[in-house]
Amino acid sequence: MYFALRGFNFGLKSAPVHLATLMRPLVHVARVVLGVACADFYDDVVTVDLLCGKMSAQRALSFLFQLCGFPFAPKKHERLRGANAFLGVVTDFAKIACGYVILRVKQKRRLKLILELSEVLKSGKLSPAHAARLRGKLYFTTTTAFNGVGRAALQAFTARQYSKGRQTALNDDLRVAIEFFIQLLHCLPPANFHLVDDGLPPLYVWTDAMWEPLETDTGGLVEAVDDDGNVFYIAKACIAFTVFDPVTKVWHKSEKEIGIDVIRQMVPGKKTYIGQLEALAPTALLHTMPDSILKGRKAMMWVDNLAAKYGLQKGYSKVADSGRIINAFRLKQAALGMRVWFEWIPSEQNIADLPSRGKASELYRIFDAVSEEISGGEWECYEWDMVIPDFSSWTAPLAELRGGKRRKHHGSRGAKRSKRRD
Repeated sequence: MYFALRGFNFGLKSAPVHLATLMRPLVHVARVVLGVACADFYDDVVTVDLLCGKMSAQRALSFLFQLCGFPFAPKKHERLRGANAFLGVVTDFAKIACGYVILRVKQKRRLKLILELSEVLKSGKLSPAHAARLRGKLYFTTTTAFNGVGRAALQAFTARQYSKGRQTALNDDLRVAIEFFIQLLHCLPPANFHLVDDGLPPLYVWTDAMWEPLETDTGGLVEAVDDDGNVFYIAKACIAFTVFDPVTKVWHKSEKEIGIDVIRQMVPGKKTYIGQLEALAPTALLHTMPDSILKGRKAMMWVDNLAAKYGLQKGYSKVADSGRIINAFRLKQAALGMRVWFEWIPSEQNIADLPSRGKASELYRIFDAVSEEISGGEWECYEWDMVIPDFSSWTAPLAELRGGKRRKHHGSRGAKRSKRRD
């Protein structure tokens, strides 16, 4: 049963929230029953209509909402166009004949946001209400347009939005976040969404991290204190990745011990950084392997840490250092145009667990076993010098980083070849 919602005056904070609870089921009915490609944002609905449909999708939506007692406002209607803006983001079908759709930030919105952020930075003040408005604008202008880029950097705006009291002065977190978005908006490229699969199989990726705290003679944890008095707990730490490319049938691997130079980029005082390192391993992969291998590819990525898996998947973490690492991952992913599907995997089944613990020989035996099925027993593996991206601030990942150097290995292993000869 549908009924009119009374008493929600224009401008009342609860009005759009309650209205959204009704919009979602109506949009779902339009998708399932009427076959209309549409989505909602509070009281706005956007739809994609084929030119040959002659606006039948829009007419069907109008009929459904009017039938339920919630007609659209005629003055807010946008006519059918090949390139239309929705919340500051333009969906452009100009290249649809070439097999892809372009999603780009509206230039007017981009310039207005840069100006607004610059004025906030100059004034040194940001109220909770203004932070909420900026957070909404930035979310739909940047993250919606380009694969979740910048979502993690909204941490500071969220904290100010829900802060208690009447604090308005900018803190360090807000300053660096604002500087990041200003730079990002200046260079944010359009995103191309391909409608036709390229036919290439995905890269198969396994990543892992190790964190084993070092103990003192008395059983306590080893500490390091930097020049600013920050305490960092020291551990034997390593991150690693293993990749198989089914197109070339070549393996790729890399591992690197993590020292205090990397740990110092994280929030001090924590007794473990395993979650951060689990997120850093996939990020390092994108910055280590050459763009020629990764660019435009699909990837199946297995991670054995749920917090890291969901953080990378959402492009967000409420933890400051994890957020900066995830931000570095998303920026590089967007630059490469990669599509990544994340899955959790038990540690016992994660082959990247082997190089992270110095068991490369066991990994090569796995290569031997797999190569029997795919290439008649021969395999090839490139070992890369891992590149750790700078994630000390939100703006750091915007800098261009060079890939690592590689060392070439061949297989099968000697013992395996002898066994075959026998």
